Amino acid sequence: MRFNKQELLTLATQPSQKFEKEGVLYVRERQEGFFRRTESTGKNLENKRQKGKTHKTLRDLSCVTASTSKVSLERWCRLRGNLLFYFKSREQWSEPLGVIILEQCCVRLDQPTNQIPYGFSIVFDGGLFQQLGANSAEERDSWLQALQLASYECMRSQLLALRQRIEAFSGHKHDTDIHMLRLQRGIFTDPAEIPMCEVSLACDNLLCDGHGRPPNPVLEVDVQLKRSKTWIKYARTEVVERSSNPGFLTTVSFRASDGLNSDTKVRITAYDVRERVSQTATPIGSSIVTFNAIQDTPRLRIPLKSAKTTTVGFLTINVWNLEAEDKGNSTESTPSRNIPSTNSQQVAWTSVYK
Repeated sequence: MRFNKQELLTLATQPSQKFEKEGVLYVRERQEGFFRRTESTGKNLENKRQKGKTHKTLRDLSCVTASTSKVSLERWCRLRGNLLFYFKSREQWSEPLGVIILEQCCVRLDQPTNQIPYGFSIVFDGGLFQQLGANSAEERDSWLQALQLASYECMRSQLLALRQRIEAFSGHKHDTDIHMLRLQRGIFTDPAEIPMCEVSLACDNLLCDGHGRPPNPVLEVDVQLKRSKTWIKYARTEVVERSSNPGFLTTVSFRASDGLNSDTKVRITAYDVRERVSQTATPIGSSIVTFNAIQDTPRLRIPLKSAKTTTVGFLTINVWNLEAEDKGNSTESTPSRNIPSTNSQQVAWTSVYK
């Protein structure tokens, strides 16, 4: 996993009102042996002075154990979102030591022990776990409740429940996105799944505003499944600043596991982003094509129409149809992009996806 250390340090040391919960927890850690310091005896110092040498007070290291062991240390902990930060000591102003990402995990109660009377564990998919503990049953229950609500999946489930309550109260069904649809259907994306096709998008001749300034375009891709009247937000590109002829780096992969087929309608809408922080944007124009038309043509150029059906620019769709490459007895399967050449020959480009 990649992360920015300085950003995590900044996040961990923000004011208390930025965190859902904070306090002292026992953190169970593995240590490869630890030592303790002991003062040198006065007798030894006296003997050294008698030899005519001046010595400062010495501290000797004595080994308590040399084997791998686990110890429970009190550490200051802070919870923000799905990040549980723990610090070097139990003091609130100590330095951050590490972070636990609360995803694909559950929280369970542990049996009381001499070291941790009110213990619990964060158990991750795959068997890994982290043991923690509190100083009282009330504090432990408070942490359990906070940790159980911290994961991103839990927040998405709460969002889905609130959206369903709003729809039931208002009688109006809002457009959903593909992530919410997968959550409703219990579908999990398989990283090894080969997409039906992958497309890259570009625009040209987008109209400028009344002052002659080019837009800050972004494209949103919506799909409409067969026998459905609801548009589903499927993908979104990055924002290209001040360009009437933008080429977008973000590609869109269409997957069969999402229920897409040749009859699926695809709507691509161009927006002019006026303010990036709040994502305030105004529509420029849109185009609607069938998924079958996208698959049949390696390069498709279609006009963008405004609400008044006037042409406000053009959209270019470059398509790659991905297929599993046959390697004989090899167990590896790599998607390949087949692009027809102008000399009536087939040139196979192989792209490795990790």
